[in-house]
Amino acid sequence: MDLSLVGGSSQEYTSVLTAFGFVVFFYLVVNVLSEKQRVIHFILLLSAVLTGVFSILSLFTQNSSFNTIGTINAAGIYLIVMSVFGSALWLSQIKKWQYFVCLPFVSFFYLLIVDYWLLWFLFVLAHVILFVFMFVRSRDFAQSFRSVLPIILVLLSLLFWIWLPSPFSVSVPSEVSPNNTSSTNVAQKTLENFSPFLGSGPGTYAFDFATFHGPEINQTEFFNTRFDRASSYFLTLLPTIGYLGLNIFFIFLFALGVQSVVSWIKSNSREESTQIFIVLIPWLTLIVAADLYPFNFTLVWLIFLFSGLLGSQIFQKSATGIGNNIFLRLLFFVLLTIGTLAFLVGIFFTVQRYIAEVAFAKAVRSDREDMPLSEVVVSLDRAASLNRFDDRFYRTLSQALLLQANDQLKNASSETEFSQKDREYLQALFASSVNAAVRATELSPRNALNWLARGLVYRELINSVSDASKFAIEAYQKAVALEPLNPEMLNELGIAFAFASDDDSAEKTFRKAIELKANYAPAHYQLALLYEKQGRLDDAIGKMESVAKYNMKDVGVAFQLGQLYMRRNVEGDLARAKNAFSYAISLAPSFSNARWFLATIFEQEGNVQAVIEQIQKVLELDPDNTIAKSRLDRLLKGKLSSVVPEVIE
Repeated sequence: MDLSLVGGSSQEYTSVLTAFGFVVFFYLVVNVLSEKQRVIHFILLLSAVLTGVFSILSLFTQNSSFNTIGTINAAGIYLIVMSVFGSALWLSQIKKWQYFVCLPFVSFFYLLIVDYWLLWFLFVLAHVILFVFMFVRSRDFAQSFRSVLPIILVLLSLLFWIWLPSPFSVSVPSEVSPNNTSSTNVAQKTLENFSPFLGSGPGTYAFDFATFHGPEINQTEFFNTRFDRASSYFLTLLPTIGYLGLNIFFIFLFALGVQSVVSWIKSNSREESTQIFIVLIPWLTLIVAADLYPFNFTLVWLIFLFSGLLGSQIFQKSATGIGNNIFLRLLFFVLLTIGTLAFLVGIFFTVQRYIAEVAFAKAVRSDREDMPLSEVVVSLDRAASLNRFDDRFYRTLSQALLLQANDQLKNASSETEFSQKDREYLQALFASSVNAAVRATELSPRNALNWLARGLVYRELINSVSDASKFAIEAYQKAVALEPLNPEMLNELGIAFAFASDDDSAEKTFRKAIELKANYAPAHYQLALLYEKQGRLDDAIGKMESVAKYNMKDVGVAFQLGQLYMRRNVEGDLARAKNAFSYAISLAPSFSNARWFLATIFEQEGNVQAVIEQIQKVLELDPDNTIAKSRLDRLLKGKLSSVVPEVIE
């Protein structure tokens, strides 16, 4: 509910509050800023030039994807819209704007660096629309020589779009989004399962995609990506606000567009027609772009800005009588008062949300800098207290509290005494972790990540709390229901079954995850561990070998494979185990357990010196390890053992 009302996690631009704000903004532009259009034009053009220059410079830096608009392609669309806006002003023979004739060239230069077909297409199409409107009312454009510069840019754009390669070798990050087919299927399935008129709710596209995307995405690297927008802005809106909401938006755009074109054609004043012309062209460009590209907040704001500028031109006459109508003036005053109060309340909560985000960012930074876990928990708790409606804060807090509880358990196992106070503190940590996870699922029950976090907490409590396995399995099953084609969800459910000693269900679940994505290594790995637990060492080794084949840099897989070879211990297995442990050490030289078991193989071979070297390196990594010291003392006395030791701590 909070996500739909105010937005969150990059979905603010689709929230109910934002939609209301855009409507108010449109009204203000139409009625309040109509007399200041020249100032608005100047600010828009100047900011566009500065944005374009900054975006171009950023493409040549290490952080090439950063700009003030959003993604690289979003910045390109913004510059295209503003460049055709500048071209319209230039062609309208308004001398004041002649200095901004550089804007289309700045945009062209940016497109030349990015070299993306969609941007070239929009740039050419926007100027074609501009030339068509010029042709219809050619009498308004007496100085035809001004059209030479836009024509040159269009011809150059066609050349680089169709034929010539970009002269720049700048590495531009690729932008990935669902294709039109996938986006359409997600929209159809969402509307079938929710209300076709109202959709699933504003700001919920990421959940819609996670639940209803097709199986083909599992064959890509983005199988676990929850795309928060479709291939276009309109296809993002359709499943979230339904046919009713989207049709209302379309009716608004269609009525505004038709009325603008009619007013432009019927206008007898050149000044009036050019004022409509210079706003209508970029507005039409934005509408076309919204059908081809997923917009962000800035581009949606631009739609309502140019809609307001259009409205200020075509609604001026009909609005002149409002000032003399007492009822309308009173109604406007009441609405303005309510809006002002709502604005002040909104400012308060926005500031509070911002402070919460700062606290959350501090927690993330503390975690990356390996600060004490208690500091991370304090920052997360502050974030959750300031904004009690953001499931991210509670989900992350739950995981942090769980880690803190596990650390407490490790410390307790290494101490001789564990007081009642320590036990109470540990119980409080686990209880707080459970409460935070439950709160996250209550805030956003359609977010599978929340159910994963909840399942993990219960899974950690299986050995100490009755019915914890039942709760863990139920949480993971909910996550699977929300993302039925995501192998990660099934893999976690399989682990929960294994923890609950339901091996049959665990094996079936792991196999189902592999059916969804044949090369999903975690499911293969867990299946190998399950086979090992059942004593099916041949099956476990075969499965682990297939995992190692596709995960050659995974030190854990190499180590586990070495242990399996040692357990089976048929002819040639010791040599295979030695190779596996040696490979694990080559990947991670500080991996003490790999050295520990490699030393065991050397010991069984009778290579005392090699054993001593490995144990000494273990002690270099952990000088206070009494088990390693005892083994080294025994080896120095010439005493060998054939017993396979336990994993060293």
